[in-house]
Formats: sequence, structure tokens, C-alpha cells
Amino acid sequence: MVDSPAPALPRHQPVRSRATSTLDALLKSAALIVHSVGAERLTSELVGIGSGYSIGTVYRYFLNRLHILDALSQQNMDRFVKDCLPSITPRRHSTWLDAFTSVLDYFELEFATRPGFRSIRFGDHLDSRIGARNQTNIARAASIFASTLGDNYPAIVGTAVLERIEVALLIHDSLLARAFAHSDLGDTRLIADSRQVAISYLTALDPTWLAPGSTAPKEPLASS
Repeated sequence: MVDSPAPALPRHQPVRSRATSTLDALLKSAALIVHSVGAERLTSELVGIGSGYSIGTVYRYFLNRLHILDALSQQNMDRFVKDCLPSITPRRHSTWLDAFTSVLDYFELEFATRPGFRSIRFGDHLDSRIGARNQTNIARAASIFASTLGDNYPAIVGTAVLERIEVALLIHDSLLARAFAHSDLGDTRLIADSRQVAISYLTALDPTWLAPGSTAPKEPLASS
């Protein structure tokens, strides 16, 4: 029985700044290719051409295209943890609901501006996940975010809210994928509806989950 390859890590671990620069260039090239032609048409050869490196260099870091896609999804996940979650504090957001909407803002910006993100996201929908994992990346993101919320808003956020965050993020992710399917600008109606549905999902069952001063959106969904 053949063991599964190790998950998510580059084939050749960068140990020097030059190696790190090479890896960054390869992933940047891959993201631009995915943005241009889609994840299905990504090849190791195209990554080499786009980055200016030889195909041998590409294979030094990544066994095949599936490992490249997996690395891109992990990069998106790492960026979310590094760039978005540190801003989840009461100083920046007075209520947990404000903090949650800032995460919705983050996803919308990534879909609109980050090359390849709308195709890759956290990689759970791709047939490129390497090795066995106990949970999806979106579940990991939701768990980390929920933990951050609980640490910063312990008197406000209840267990019921934390358990529903994963579904709320899945709703937003799925509808944003549809909203940006055919346009870099996105379908503004779908984007607005996505925000409202995700927020309403968290707040509809028990209004006491809302912090003082927070209100769930009251505008009706736009008609089709």
C-alpha cells in the first residue's frame, strides 16, 4: 500500500531567503495562471514559464499541479489568519457582530482583488486536497475565528453563535463564488444578499445574541 504524500507543504522546504523568493515567485505565477485560465488548466510547465524558472525548479518545490493548488489554498488560509484575524479586537470593533462583518468584508476584497482567490479560496471544493485531514480548511478558519471572537467578546458571544459561524462563512463563500463567477467586479446584488443571509443566519434564532447597540440587517433581500 502506497502512503499518501504529506499535505500542503512545498516539496523543497525553503531554508534561505533565495529559496523563499523562488517559492513566492512560483506561487504568484500559479495564482495569476489560475486567475487567467482557471485551476483546471494549471500546469507545472505554465508555472515555470510565468515565473521565469525552469520546469526542473518547479518540480523541485512541487511534485505536481495538485501540490501547487494545495499550496495556494494553504497560502490563502495563512493570509486570512495573518492579515484578518489580528484586527478582531474590541478596540477595532465594538461588537462581535461588527467583527463578523469585517470578516465578510475581507472575503469580498479577496474575491475582488486577489489573483486566483475566487477559484482556489481555501481549496475545499477542489479535487486537489493532499493527504487525509480531519476537517476542511473553511472549518479550520471558522474554528480559529470563533476562538478569536470568544477570546475578545466573551460576555457577548454564546456557544450557539460560535457553532453557527462555519455555516455562515460557507454561505458567504458559496454566494461570493457565484457573484464573481463572470466578472471581476462581482454581482453587487448577490454580494449584498450574501452578507445579509450570512448575518441573518447568525442572529435570526435568538436576538439576545446581539450585543447592545448591534442590530441585524432589516432590509429585505433584493428580488431576483
